[in-house]
Amino acid sequence: MAENWKELRQREKLGDVIVMVTSGERCFRLTKDDVTEITGFRSTQEEADTRMMIHVKQAATNYQNVIVNSEDTDVFVILLSLNSQIPTRILLR
Repeated sequence: MAENWKELRQREKLGDVIVMVTSGERCFRLTKDDVTEITGFRSTQEEADTRMMIHVKQAATNYQNVIVNSEDTDVFVILLSLNSQIPTRILLR
């Protein structure tokens, strides 16, 4: 799915939204105009719930608000436990 979103016809749907996606061990920042690999960032973490937190923390270094899109209760609980360690406003959708 990450590879699909890297295609221009999919990215055009993003509008002003910035999406962080992973493909294997690599992480990419997608905008409607650009695909940028986040250099210096590699992860072999397999569990999606905890890997997502790595991306939230990375995004928090550049953005005032980070939106996590998940219906998983585990994600909510993990976000609560890490709230004091991540210096940005985190929104769960």
